[in-house]
Amino acid sequence: MRGKGGPAVRRVVAAASPLAANPFESVLRGIALEAGLDAVPQGAVEVGGLHLVGGDPEVVHPDVVDRGRRIALEADSWEFHSDKEAFQRDCWRYTVLVAHGWVVLRFTWWQVMHHPGWVRECVRRAAERAAA
Repeated sequence: MRGKGGPAVRRVVAAASPLAANPFESVLRGIALEAGLDAVPQGAVEVGGLHLVGGDPEVVHPDVVDRGRRIALEADSWEFHSDKEAFQRDCWRYTVLVAHGWVVLRFTWWQVMHHPGWVRECVRRAAERAAA
């Protein structure tokens, strides 16, 4: 792709992975890479010991993970957060990640697609804070 948006599109395509659940997560990962994260899609994070009734998993897979900095990025959209069970599951996952010392940043589709500079700056600041 050539033109005004060509370099950004090429960066996102280069960062694409079959592990990402959807293109939205790939775009978020591309922004995270630009912000300096060692970002991997659907990275496994052990969170044993904080179960709710029903036996939640010992391992969760946030959308984008930087294990070294313990930063998890979530690409949140209405499509996958439209019922009570999905909402409960996501809140549990975010809470156990934070309880295990992770920073969790949640971004909407609109933020990622229309304000990537803001998303990049938020991720960059979280990375700086993790390094301090």
